[in-house]
Parts: sequence; structure tokens; C-alpha cells
Amino acid sequence: MQDTYSTSVAGAGAPEIPHPTQAGRLHSRWAAAAIHLGISFLIGLAAFAVVHFVWYPNAFWQMSGGRSLFFLVVSVDIVIGPLITLTIFNPKKSRRALALDLTIIAVLQIAALSYGVWTIAKARPLFAVFNVDRITVVTASELTASDMAAAQRPEFKSLPWFGPQLIAVRHAQNGAETNERIELAMAGRDVPQLPKYYIPYGEATAEVLRHVQPLSALAEKNAQKRDAVQAAISHLGHDIGDLGFLPTVARGDWVAVVDMKTAAIIDYLPFNGF
Repeated sequence: MQDTYSTSVAGAGAPEIPHPTQAGRLHSRWAAAAIHLGISFLIGLAAFAVVHFVWYPNAFWQMSGGRSLFFLVVSVDIVIGPLITLTIFNPKKSRRALALDLTIIAVLQIAALSYGVWTIAKARPLFAVFNVDRITVVTASELTASDMAAAQRPEFKSLPWFGPQLIAVRHAQNGAETNERIELAMAGRDVPQLPKYYIPYGEATAEVLRHVQPLSALAEKNAQKRDAVQAAISHLGHDIGDLGFLPTVARGDWVAVVDMKTAAIIDYLPFNGF
């Protein structure tokens, strides 16, 4: 009678009750994907800490494209791995077969993540270089090992890994250097991409202060963003008369806010300084 009743209920359009084995398989598949997602998220969080707080700190997160690069590369990798697990996981397989499947997924995901992080590292900002009347952000992709080997100062012979360094370039010392700079500029390489001319920023403070523009002029250069400029300046927490700015060459429009007394860089703001 029980079988007859079940058949009549099913025939009446009642939802089919899943077989216990099928329900267990579905639950295990989602559980495996959830665990994989949790592990991937933790790994992604560790990568985020390195990328954001070490390689692209503060304004460089936006100014050098760290944010867009990270979320494009890492978020896709974090999602794809668990989705593959959700698709192919089958608890009917032997433990050995399951272990092999998950190992292959993990290896592929780690390889993809490593390549993505390496790509981000190659684009990381190395130096914020004062040159004549502006700051130029130089990335790892713009310098080679031979460039660094040609540096005259020992502190500039290796690529920094712990955030961009604020430095300057010295003036040409003779006609030969002037001609070399002109030739390299015509070939697409400006002085900020030449470590052989790097000097500590502290040696150029007098030059910096001669070229700093008053911060009050920033609103005039960005007339359509006047309110945004004023709001950004007010958040700096300094007297506007004590601050100036230098145009900054980076991704998009940026300026370096400079202390008019010490030449220290206070912050970077997303406005046009030219």
C-alpha cells in the first residue's frame, strides 16, 4: 500500500524526493567547493596584503594601477578554482582519484595565481623621481638589470621590493651627458628611467622648492573640479599656505603635494598639475 500511495502522489504532481545517495553527493560537491573557496580567499587575502601595503602603498594603489590589476588577476583566479571543484567533484570516486583531481586543480590555480602576482610585481612602482619640475613614477617594467648595474650610487643598483622610493636625478655634468640624454629621449627613454643619474631626494630639496607651485593654483588648473580640489586639500590637515604641488607623471592626472619648507611629499592627489 505504501508503494501504491507513493506512486499516486507522484502521479498527482508532487515533487520527487531525491534518493539519499544523490542528496549526499550534491551536498559533498558544494561543501568541497566552499572549502576550496575559503582557502582561495585566504590566499588571495595574503596576496592583497603584499600588493596593497608593500608594493602599491597609499596613493600608488590607484596612481600606478595596483587596484585594477589586482582585482582583475586575483579575483578571477580565486573564483575559477572553486568553480572547477564544484563541476568535477564526485564523491563516488576513490580517495586516490579525488586526491589526484584536487591536486591538479590546486597546481593549476597556484600556477595561475603566481603568474598573476608576477605580472603585478612587474608593473609595481619602484621610484617616484623628481626631474626638473615634476615627479615621474617609474615601474619595474621600465628598468632592466643593465640599467640598475649602471647606477653610480650603490643604493640604486638593485630593484626595491618594499615600496617605491622617493629620489631625484642630477643635472648633466658635461656636454657628453647632455647629448646622451637627448639621444635617449629621442629613443623613448627619459632621464627618470636612467638609474645612472639617480641621487637621493634629500640632495635635491633646494631644486624641488624652486619649482613647487602654490597649492592655491591647483584649483585654477582644475576649474571644473574646483570643489573636489578644495575638499581634498581640506582633508590634508595642513595650512594651505604651507603646501605646494608638483605635477606627477603616472596613470591619469596626479600631483604630489609638497611641504613648502622641507620639500617632503605629504600626499598625492588625483588632479591635473600641468
